[in-house]
Amino acid sequence: MAKKQIFSICGMCTVRCPIMAEVENGDITFLQGNPHGPTAGGICARGAAGKALIADRERPQYPMIRKGPRGSGEWRKVSWDEALDHVAEKLTAVTGQYGPRSLLLTDRGGPFRDLHRAFLRGLGTPNYCNHDSSCARNVQHAALSVFGFGRKNLVYDYKNARHVVLQTRNIFEAIDVREVNDLTYALEKGCRLTVIDIRASVTASKAHNYFQVRPGTDYAFNLAVIHEILKSGLFDAAYVHRFFKDFNELENFVKPYSPKWAETETGVPADRIIAFVHELAKAKPAVLGIRAG
Repeated sequence: MAKKQIFSICGMCTVRCPIMAEVENGDITFLQGNPHGPTAGGICARGAAGKALIADRERPQYPMIRKGPRGSGEWRKVSWDEALDHVAEKLTAVTGQYGPRSLLLTDRGGPFRDLHRAFLRGLGTPNYCNHDSSCARNVQHAALSVFGFGRKNLVYDYKNARHVVLQTRNIFEAIDVREVNDLTYALEKGCRLTVIDIRASVTASKAHNYFQVRPGTDYAFNLAVIHEILKSGLFDAAYVHRFFKDFNELENFVKPYSPKWAETETGVPADRIIAFVHELAKAKPAVLGIRAG
């Protein structure tokens, strides 16, 4: 059988990048990004490992039902019919005792959520959540509040940034190859990189400023940054007073949270926070702030 190319989407994470698989005799021989797609043929290490995942000997190849106590690792191989009957019996017992709204389904997200939600509606429950609930949804609401449009309408122009701030984002060990390439290009052109994280990551090792805050104090760091920006007038006053509602409430709220206060919370010296804020002011408007989670 001749080799052929099959265009598909990657299933290794929720991004679902477009891919092209080379297939011979029904087996995948090579995976790459779709050369006609936005990644221009690129694929991350996780996506490229899709072939290995399929061939992994430890990957479940058939349904199994636990036959020993939880944690014992004892399972028995069953048919799909028995597995489906087993799950249906458990769901029926739960809904019979507690009602259908006692059921919740959560997944990693991706393009198949409508199928999952249709299944839940059939069971009589609206309870569905996924990764977005604790991560991307926060960014979505922030984008809607500040810009008036959603996060997917935002384009992070790393290539032309003059200062990139990554808060708890380890981009150089992440899965978006294009982001890594674009940020590398920007750094080579003189872009400054600031990392705020409890982890001494690979990304932190490449930063011009690395603030290793104490766990749980990144919010305190942010308050001090806002405090210094407002105190020093390092913002576009005409824009803010035209488009921002209740700006004076923000000013009053952050008054107690000075860099000196943040030093005791975060462990980062106040003079470093102040210097960082003034660096941002010099690089505006080409400043990107990216926070994970």
